[in-house]
Amino acid sequence: MKKRHWKVLLLLSILLFGSNWSYAEKNVLNRKYDSTSFVKVDHLFDEHVKSGFHPYKVTIRNGYERPLTWTIRFDTNASNYRYQTSHQIRVEAGAEAVEELIIPAPPTKGHRYSNYRNVRVSATAPGLENEYPRSISGSVDPNWPAIVMSKNLARRNLSRLSSVRKEQKRGQDYFASSFNELPSNWKGLTCVDILMIDDASWRALPKQQKRAAMTWVRYGGRLEVFAAKQDATFEDVGFEEPDFVKEKKGTFSLGTVTINHWNGKDLPDQLVNRYAGSRQFDNSFNQDFSKSWGLLDDFGTKNFNPFLVFILLVIFAVLVGPINLFHFAKAGQRHRLFITTPIISLVASLVIIFIILVQDGMGGNGRRVVFVDVQSDPEQRQLQLLQHQVSRTGVMLRSGFDNEATPGVIPVNLPPSRWNPINNGQFRNSNYQFNQGSYSGDFFRSRSEQGFHLRAVRPTRSRIERRGPEGGGEVPNLFSSMEFAVTNFFYIDLNGIVWKTAKEAPVEPGQEIQLEKSDIIELTEWLNDVTNVMAEADQRQIRNLKSSRQRYFAIAKTPTPLMIDTHSAIRWKQDFAIVSGMTVEP
Repeated sequence: MKKRHWKVLLLLSILLFGSNWSYAEKNVLNRKYDSTSFVKVDHLFDEHVKSGFHPYKVTIRNGYERPLTWTIRFDTNASNYRYQTSHQIRVEAGAEAVEELIIPAPPTKGHRYSNYRNVRVSATAPGLENEYPRSISGSVDPNWPAIVMSKNLARRNLSRLSSVRKEQKRGQDYFASSFNELPSNWKGLTCVDILMIDDASWRALPKQQKRAAMTWVRYGGRLEVFAAKQDATFEDVGFEEPDFVKEKKGTFSLGTVTINHWNGKDLPDQLVNRYAGSRQFDNSFNQDFSKSWGLLDDFGTKNFNPFLVFILLVIFAVLVGPINLFHFAKAGQRHRLFITTPIISLVASLVIIFIILVQDGMGGNGRRVVFVDVQSDPEQRQLQLLQHQVSRTGVMLRSGFDNEATPGVIPVNLPPSRWNPINNGQFRNSNYQFNQGSYSGDFFRSRSEQGFHLRAVRPTRSRIERRGPEGGGEVPNLFSSMEFAVTNFFYIDLNGIVWKTAKEAPVEPGQEIQLEKSDIIELTEWLNDVTNVMAEADQRQIRNLKSSRQRYFAIAKTPTPLMIDTHSAIRWKQDFAIVSGMTVEP
């Protein structure tokens, strides 16, 4: 009996322990057609991660004698948002295909007091029996960042850290999710606030996954690396040189990488307090754009004219009522009502359409600002674009748009107004559809005011070269190998001395940069002024870049080519591009 009790207790312990850390690669759909054919859909993390884009791995085995194309559909509902996505995957006869899908996920809290998310997943193929979609659902903690940790860290620590958090905040026993593998597309990490990984797992990552993680960091991600070596450096762990280092915390553009020491077994309980209050991107999309946002303030507001609508309704009521009844179709001629009433209604509708066209016009107007982070490292030559935009539409013949580059597009919450299709002071349901470069649904509705947060990566050969040593107060020797001209150029040299070009003097490609001495006060005032049009959280991160050394700041002389394109019917009245990057040796 005692042996049996020990076995039961051991089994329960294993199950309990496993249930707390083995969140990795959560199965969402597993459909078997026969012994040789199946479809399997796995989430690389789990339902606890937040808005942004979620990474899924789809495995399809086609045991039939003909090639088949499967359509994988995701229907995600959270608060008053609905995101619909579909992808097609072709698999040859007798073959197996494995694809990574990056699926957008809406903010969970939205404008209702709900943190609940439901995802319905289905897989269909011509000639095969269909089944009902598989649904997974769960609540997301709005007061805790989305954390994922490597399985080496989670194996001994996730259960205990979850218990520590539960003791501190009753009922909240979630600390993090664990993972077996990371997505190879940087967008698949945008649902994560903090990534915890041991140094062995980091070094073992495939090059593409490591590059995706660093792109995510440079967009503002927080990467925590736990190294067994007591005084491990960034070079020991296998990182490129940070832009700026302070107490083993390295700045990489807008994000950070921190090197932590651990004994290879246990993580400290203090991590629960350390990560509490960390930035949550999920909240930013709903909060940062709905209060003081410079771009929206400069755009201004449009007032609704209820008096005009009231006059039109009165005129219509008089025409369709007494005038129609006692003049057009008077006694003895009531049969005319079947002709006069439709005509009056049609004319009234045409008048209203005409007034709308005169007042609002076709298409729309908008403003855009983009932060361009120039990565000139030979291993990662790319422009990382972070764009905020606001637009107001009139009559739109098509609400959707196409962009084959598939940027990361996220609708943001603007202040309540009758023009806001998400929040007019009441709760509205918004439906957005993402289909392999095609965006439709409520993206650019007629007579609406909308804001979007966009991110995209483009290859580049742009760089600012250092053609001489720095130090001793000598003027730095810089050369522009940029692909576009810039103005208002500022530079912080190796010793922290600030330099600038003459005001408004353009720096053209293929040109030496003529610098004169400035100071950190002038740079700070200028940087605060040009970033006022960004949302609050991004403002702070961009302004913090002035702590770096050998970093430059500028304004693009012709910003429009740098913008992420959305709807072609929007007339962008003002484009503004802030450019920054690290100088490199030739």
